[in-house]
Amino acid sequence: MAGAVVAEAKLMNKLFLGFILCCLAVFSGCGDKKLASQTNKAAASGSLLAPEDLGPAPDFTLPTPEGRVISFSGFQGKTVLINFWATWCPPCREEIPEFVDLHRRYKEKGFEIIGIALDKGNADGVKEFMEEFSIQYPVVMGDEEVIHAFGGVRAIPTTFLMNSKGRIVKRYIGLHPAGEFEKDILNSLGKN
Repeated sequence: MAGAVVAEAKLMNKLFLGFILCCLAVFSGCGDKKLASQTNKAAASGSLLAPEDLGPAPDFTLPTPEGRVISFSGFQGKTVLINFWATWCPPCREEIPEFVDLHRRYKEKGFEIIGIALDKGNADGVKEFMEEFSIQYPVVMGDEEVIHAFGGVRAIPTTFLMNSKGRIVKRYIGLHPAGEFEKDILNSLGKN
């Protein structure tokens, strides 16, 4: 009888540990442990989002999973959310439906989203993901050059909000509530 109790306690400990690890992955994004720790500290201090102008958005030209080419310069005059993500990233998978909804609601008001998939060599997987999640906004296949141009993306999801003048006005590291993105998008659209 005592052996059964010990075995049950070990199982409960393993389940609890698994739950904690899943929570850490969801709330800190997919990336290295050091950056996740820094991200959590910054979020706790309220310094994760910089309210000031973070400079001009870098221009880039990247292929879509279908083989077309998209350049950021083609989105001049729009408020643009650029989202670095991957199909295998749980927090990314959680926020994509929110982005699909935000794009649907605000695209006619001068808002656009560009998804930068960091699935190296997996264009077919990205296409399948786009179909599964009904993504209607542009998605391109990221590379080291665009990651470097944005200051080095070390955790995903990482998202940047650009105003209609092409300036980065917010950076979000990790998973954020849809309401936070919506508030910032509406604020930026109101200033256009």
